[in-house]
Amino acid sequence: MQAAIKEEIKYCAFIDVLGYRNLVVDNPMDTAAKLNVLHSLYSNLATSFWVTIGEVNRHYTDKVFIRSFSDCFYLDCSSIEPLLVAVHDIFNSAFGLYKNFSATDEKTPLLRCGIVKDWLVKFRDVAAITSNGGEWNPVGKAVARAYETSEQSQLSGMRVLIAPEVIADLHVQQVTIQSFPCFAATILSYGIPILHYFKQITTNEKGDPCKLYELLWPFGQVNDHAHEFIEILRKLQPTFPPNAARHFMQTARLFHDSYLISSWRQKDPRIFERDRSAFASLACDIPRGSVGS
Repeated sequence: MQAAIKEEIKYCAFIDVLGYRNLVVDNPMDTAAKLNVLHSLYSNLATSFWVTIGEVNRHYTDKVFIRSFSDCFYLDCSSIEPLLVAVHDIFNSAFGLYKNFSATDEKTPLLRCGIVKDWLVKFRDVAAITSNGGEWNPVGKAVARAYETSEQSQLSGMRVLIAPEVIADLHVQQVTIQSFPCFAATILSYGIPILHYFKQITTNEKGDPCKLYELLWPFGQVNDHAHEFIEILRKLQPTFPPNAARHFMQTARLFHDSYLISSWRQKDPRIFERDRSAFASLACDIPRGSVGS
């Protein structure tokens, strides 16, 4: 007799590496060179995920579950705060890990993530059954929607894309900024209350209506170390082929938009405009008049 199956409601994240197919299939470099790039990507991600998930699961009661396959990662949690802190820190770690290396020495991975809240169940992994292991495999609407939010949103760049039901649970408050609809929520990061900012997205890059939000995950870094991250972007820019340039430009635009909330606007407008212009030039010269005051 079949056992009753009970679904769980979880916050779920799907993360993948941008440009992976281009690297392994379309890139003309030889296999040895591709293997070196893949090793660099894997080393970065293994470090970023291992350190971050370990820290999050030591500090929070609700643990983050993780599975990976190829260039994709699946995470879920019963609470949104541990999951969001984990994704935020993974993105920051992955982007900045190789800042002291040249782009020819190490390859910085650009990631994209979709986060939703929906139902799932966990079945024992088929591979685990055949090898007598104990791993679990998540299936359900949450998994499908998290994948779609990341992969089928028609939004390029190193983004953390968030479904409206997750934003509702965060109880965000609108922030006064003329440049775009912006919201903020205080999230406990290892016990410390930290403001996180979210940009509303109403249209995707194909011009279709879109009901998503994105986490402005670089905000803290660009607020404290703008010049350092401008240099990282400049170092990465020449490594993007023309058919992947949109990923770089949209990543630079994300850094630009995150910087618009920077405290430097009030502390020193000259420094603010200098660094804002640098981010804008990397994102194809966003006109000064388009960013508000």
